[in-house]
Amino acid sequence: MKNRLIIIGSFLSIVGFSSCDRLLEVTPPNETLAEDALKTPEDLQKMLNSCYDVLANSLNGRTQIFNELLGDNLNAPRNNDDFREIYNRSSNFFNNTVGSLYADYYIAVFRVNVMLAAFDQIPALSDAEENRMRAEGYFVRALSYFELVKLWAQPYGYSSGNGHPGIVIRSEATQNPLPRNTVEQVYNQIISDLEFAANNLPDNNGNYADKVAARALLAKVYFQMNRFDKVIENVDIVVNSGRFSLSDSLNRFNNTATQSEYIFTFISTSNNDNRARTFVDNYRSDNNATPQLTVTQEFYDLVNSSASDQRARFFTINNPGTENEAYVTTKFNQDFFSVPYLHLTELLMMRAEAYGELNINLDQARTDLNDIMER
Repeated sequence: MKNRLIIIGSFLSIVGFSSCDRLLEVTPPNETLAEDALKTPEDLQKMLNSCYDVLANSLNGRTQIFNELLGDNLNAPRNNDDFREIYNRSSNFFNNTVGSLYADYYIAVFRVNVMLAAFDQIPALSDAEENRMRAEGYFVRALSYFELVKLWAQPYGYSSGNGHPGIVIRSEATQNPLPRNTVEQVYNQIISDLEFAANNLPDNNGNYADKVAARALLAKVYFQMNRFDKVIENVDIVVNSGRFSLSDSLNRFNNTATQSEYIFTFISTSNNDNRARTFVDNYRSDNNATPQLTVTQEFYDLVNSSASDQRARFFTINNPGTENEAYVTTKFNQDFFSVPYLHLTELLMMRAEAYGELNINLDQARTDLNDIMER
């Protein structure tokens, strides 16, 4: 028996060596090799669409809630421990909610870099198509870096020369460990990507990024850097395009009423394609008297301190006078809605503050603020 096992073992070794190359050439079922995935311009467009999809799922309330949890307007989350860690500034490596958002932005960056590297492999790709896709890819990459550096680094201006640790800049489609770049380097990369996007995107691009979207995002980036002259320059380009106007609605998530303000938006088409899922799940208060996220009494009192402040309509008290009393918002009491990422109100407020900081054109600053308040 022992000799037989040795013989069988030797036979299998011979077979294994002789067929090793052929076995390695077998494509696993239900898998597509990278070199087979991107062969046509249509394949590249699908890849680009998937980058937008990742952004939409990262900005469906997840990123916005992270920022709110680090502010002063929310109470401690009801029972979401991951959210509580963010609220208490005590999140760690094991917080999957934090880790998954960080990873998702880098998935978008990775896919952009895969697309950029594939251009030379697609003979049917026209120069115009390549230029547009490159510009859209740079927009997606810049937006990803911008949201990452705001949440995972100290702000611009924190150190002299902004040499403090930022995030990792990835310009190739690899997963190799890389050191964090400085905040200065990250912002320089963001601006470089957005300047290319602003100069090469189409004037109109449907639901995708276009020239004015890139300019609007540049304004937000420069605002974080206190580069107020650049804020004004880029906001002026968007405003002077004549494409946008203030709506009569105070709720920018009211898609019917506020579309005139939308510069770049993640579109929801149904409850099965809801780009606002995290907003709804955590804030909705008509079908849940004690939602995960509620506002503080101080914030509620502030918006109700003036009888003329129409924002008060979006806040109410559930279970008043009980131990389950909750100060809630009603903005998100919808099954689904689109999520504007860049909109006119925000730009006008930034421009007004920029004028004030520079102490110039104060009449226009007052006009911008009055237009917002009086509507």
